[in-house]
Amino acid sequence: MNRIRMGFDVDDVIYPTLEVLFNWYNRTRGFNFAITDHVTYELSTTWKVSRKKVVQIVLEFFKSVDFLTMKVYPFIKMSLIRLTEIIDLFSVSSRLLEVRKHTKKVLNIDLPNIFQGVFFSDHFIDNTKYKRKKSDICEEYRLNIIVEDCLEYALECARVKVVDRVYLLDSPWNQSQKKIHRKVRRIKGDRRKLHNSLVEYIKNYK
Repeated sequence: MNRIRMGFDVDDVIYPTLEVLFNWYNRTRGFNFAITDHVTYELSTTWKVSRKKVVQIVLEFFKSVDFLTMKVYPFIKMSLIRLTEIIDLFSVSSRLLEVRKHTKKVLNIDLPNIFQGVFFSDHFIDNTKYKRKKSDICEEYRLNIIVEDCLEYALECARVKVVDRVYLLDSPWNQSQKKIHRKVRRIKGDRRKLHNSLVEYIKNYK
């Protein structure tokens, strides 16, 4: 029997990126935005700036000490190590081109020998006719399970035939739809609950 292939998002699944970003943004710009203010996945809506400006801000953040020294969520490393014993893990991120080399480097440092592949979609790239979606990655690499924090990406991946289950980490920015695809499961609470749900599902996977 082939081993299950699971894809993990990076930001706000493995690393607390938005929390660190908001703290940095507030400190450097003199604002007081809270994560609970972020009720849509688009930062431009929350911060009331253009999408072009968001890209500029995020690129600046990528050069900050805050981003470069960001640590993985508590328990996630132990969870991923345990999961590698029974399934094949892959990283699937929509991070900008400018930080992809760094992303591979820190994943290898923080989570060595965990991921069999690190893949990137092109959701943030506007000046291209073809955008590689996360669903394309799922289909190409035959990923059976996806862990995501973005509702749009979760629903997109759920429509791929090879994907059997999508775990959506419950967050303020993914509440726009209460009735979601039958393959999507919301996970409320910390990463231990996610781990337990994954192990239970894998144990009964057919």
